[in-house]
Parts: sequence; C-alpha cells; structure tokens
Amino acid sequence: MITRSVLGLISLWAMSSAFAQGDCTPGPYPAIHLEALGAGGYGSITYERIVTRIKGVHVRARAGLGFERLKDYTRKFNPDLVLPIGVLFTKGNAWQLEIGGGAAISSVVYPDQRDFRPIREQEVHAWLHAGVRYAPLLRGWVIRAGYTPLIEFGRWRHWGGLSVGRIIRG
Repeated sequence: MITRSVLGLISLWAMSSAFAQGDCTPGPYPAIHLEALGAGGYGSITYERIVTRIKGVHVRARAGLGFERLKDYTRKFNPDLVLPIGVLFTKGNAWQLEIGGGAAISSVVYPDQRDFRPIREQEVHAWLHAGVRYAPLLRGWVIRAGYTPLIEFGRWRHWGGLSVGRIIRG
C-alpha cells in the first residue's frame, strides 16, 4: 500500500515536471520596455501584456508614453508627447518573430497663427511593426529590434526601433 502511494506521488511529480517544460507562457505577467525610436517617437516607456495564446501565437497588448522633441520652438521645456497603443503577435521560443500595429496619439506644440504663442494639437497616426525579440523562456530580460514604419498625415515614415524590457513578477 505504501509502495503504491509513493510510486503514485512520484508519477504525479514526474508528469507535472514534464508538462511544465512544454508551455512557456508566463501567464498574467506584464513587461515594461524602454524603447529607443519605435512607435513612441525618439524614446518611450511601454507596458506590454500577453492577453491570449492562439495555436502557439502570443497576442500582446501594448501601451506607452513617448516623446518627439523635449523643447518647443521657443526653446522652453514643452515636450511633444506620443501615446502608442497596439497589438503584437509573437511566435517562437527564446527567439521570437513579431508583427503588429496600432495607433499613436500625438500631442505636438505648434505656434498659434494669430499671436505665435505655443498651442498643442492632437493627431492620430498609425504604426506597423515587424521584428524579432529575444526572451529566453519568456521571463527575465527582453530585447527587441524591428522595422516600425509610421503612417503620418497619409505618408509613410520609415522608422526602426530597439528596446530593452523586463518581465515583472507579481
């Protein structure tokens, strides 16, 4: 009786260890990225979370806050802000291919035509992304690089991006 119980517990332990190796989905753990260039302008901080997994493809939601210029035309600190939001699809193990896109809401400072004082104007633009990420076992550090064209005022702006991020454990 004791032998069967011990063998049963060993079998359950062995099976749970084997199953844990097969799926590397981190579950609800989000990631924070510091990004140079990319959809958020010259620099941004981005929050990312896996929302679902479909046939081995991770679907990730992203939102960030970035900037274009830090000073306006009067040379005062008045940054042009960018809020990129979107979805990425990633596939792979440690090295992953990623594609996606979204919108970028920008708040840019312009001179008022009447009195030349700084005013802000908001616009919505689109962005696309195709790249690669390195995320060993989908935990710890994440490194990303890709081609991220921005579609502004109906024109394509060829743009790239690099980012370093960290998956946050709760």
